[in-house]
Order: sequence, then structure tokens, then C-alpha cells
Amino acid sequence: GEPGVEVAVGTARALYDALENRDVSRIRVLNSFSLPDLRDWRWPDEGYPVRRDLALFADPACAAASARDEEREEEDADAAARGEVADDGAAVDAPSTASDGASDGACVVDARKKTFLVVSEVGGVIMSDMTLENGGGRLGGIVHVRPGGKASFRDCAFRGGAFVPLSARAPNRPATPRPSVPGVADADGIVRAYGGAVFVVNDDRLRTAEELAAARAAVAGTTAADSVTLGVAHNVTFARCSFANNAAVGGGDGGAVYARTAGSGFIIFDDCFF
Repeated sequence: GEPGVEVAVGTARALYDALENRDVSRIRVLNSFSLPDLRDWRWPDEGYPVRRDLALFADPACAAASARDEEREEEDADAAARGEVADDGAAVDAPSTASDGASDGACVVDARKKTFLVVSEVGGVIMSDMTLENGGGRLGGIVHVRPGGKASFRDCAFRGGAFVPLSARAPNRPATPRPSVPGVADADGIVRAYGGAVFVVNDDRLRTAEELAAARAAVAGTTAADSVTLGVAHNVTFARCSFANNAAVGGGDGGAVYARTAGSGFIIFDDCFF
């Protein structure tokens, strides 16, 4: 497809595919969903790394009532294939992928104790009319914005974010690498969480030659390769956003948001509720 296309998604897997497609710049979310652990696929535990500019927004007809449960659909499909019956004696039908009628309202993404998005130093996100809940990342329970990343959140809600170690929710599963953030460490060995819902470090520190080469190598061959720079500060903005029932565990900091800025970039909260 041609660059800058808009796509509509209704499941976590469809959203993941849209994020992987470098031609997509606008993602319209049709209904609420969770980030499932399916047999052959799962959302990255430490969040999807955004390495380009994109917009993520709710469809005007979106509502939480239209939520799909992909894990239940997978189980029902298996049961239907085996000819099993439900507890009430009725045959189990294969699940329908059509969404129920939806009323006006924001789409809800249940992160299922994962990090939803990590905005990298070459990425940018404009998000509107979304509710993100139940995140479990250590550096931003739901969203992590790295130095140099661009982000704007409008009319969004962040709720129920609190760090949960991967070992506690999936003891037999190897974790994907955590994003490295200079200046935040656990010198005494205690696992501290920073930003129950959101972690933002806005820094225009110039990269060394080695860091610049590594950043370019990480996105070599993609459309993001040309946007890797020595380091540019961007404003990170939250407008009319709400933060509820988030917590930084382990003696960390930033119950709702951990924010640190250096240089010329700003982190702006405009008419937000905590």
C-alpha cells in the first residue's frame, strides 16, 4: 500500500499487524479488546516498540460493550471443531468475528498486566479517545516514552496500572528485554517501579557516535532509519486525560506518571485529572 494509509482494527492481533506495517500511519480502533496470550502469538510483554510517527484513535462508534475475548474465541473454536457441547447442553458454535452493536464511547484496551506501547527515540504517537487499563510494566505500567520520543494524548484515560513481575504472571516464560533508561537503576537490588501508568523521560542529550550507530542499526532497512538523529527534544502532552487507581510499587516513584525532563523539551498536562 501507499505510505500514510489508515486501517481499522478490532483485535490485538490486528493492531499488532498494523503497527508492523510501515505504510500505516493512522490506526482506527473499532472496539475494545484485551492483549491476549494465544498459543501461537502474544503481545510483547515489555510493550510494542513504536519506531515511527503514527496516530491511534477510537472510532466514533466504539464502546466497551463491543469487547472481544480472543482467548475465549480460540477455546470455543476448538470446542466446536471437536463437537463439544456447552454446560447447558447446547452445541458450541464457532465464534463470530462480527462486533455487537456499539454506542458512543471510548475504546478500552486491557493490557492484561503487560506494557502496551514503548515510544522509542525515533517514534511518535498521537492518541485520542482511548482508555488504557490494567498495565503491569515496571517503567510505565501502560505506556513508556523514551528520550527523544514524541507523544500527544488527548481525551484518554489511564487506570489500574501497577508493576507485576513477569515471573509472577507467567513463571515459565522468558521475558523480552526491558527498555534501558539512563539514570534509573536498582542499586540496592530492590525492583522499584516508576510510573504506575506512564513513564516519560524527555531528554535532548546528544548521542555519542557509538549510540547513534546502534540506534541506526536497530531500524536499518525500515522507514524509520532516516529519522534517527543525534538527539532532539520533543514536547510530550496530555490534554483532558484522567489517571485513576495507578500505583508505583516497590518503593518507586510516580504513582500515576513518572516524568523527568532535561533540556528544551517539556512534559505538559493540560486539564488532566489525577
